[in-house]
Amino acid sequence: MTEPILAVRPASGLLARLAPAEFRGVPCAADPDLFFADTPESDAAAKAICAGCPFRGPCLAWAMAARLPHGVAGGLTATERRACEPRKCARCEADAPPRRVYCGDVCADAARAEYRALQAEMRAARREGQHRRRTAALHTAAVSS
Repeated sequence: MTEPILAVRPASGLLARLAPAEFRGVPCAADPDLFFADTPESDAAAKAICAGCPFRGPCLAWAMAARLPHGVAGGLTATERRACEPRKCARCEADAPPRRVYCGDVCADAARAEYRALQAEMRAARREGQHRRRTAALHTAAVSS
C-alpha cells in the first residue's frame, strides 16, 4: 500500500510520487517543509536529520528509483541525486562515465566524423546554392528519426 509522500511541496501542490508505506514513522515527518525548502540552511538541517535516520538507505534508493525532482531524500539533494544517476552514451546507449557524453573514444571519434561529414555536405550544398533546401531536408530527416 502507498500513501502520499510525507509533505506537500510549498507552492507546487501534492507530489506526484508516492512513498512506500513502510516509511511511516520517519524522523522527517515532524517537519516535512524543511526537506523541500531549497535553501542551503534548510538543506544542511535536513541532511543532519537524515544522517541519523534508520531509513536513509531505503529512502535514497526510493528517491533515485522514483527520480524525485525536489527536496532532500536519503541525505542527498535533488542535484546530488542527479549527479549519481548512471549516464548513457549519446550514440550507442551503453553506460558512459560520469560527466561524459560518449562511452569512450570509439563513439566520440565516430560522432566527430559524422559531424565533419555533415559539415562538408553543408559546405558543398552552400557552394551549389542549394543550402536552404539541403538544410530543410537534413532538419526533416533529423526530426523524423
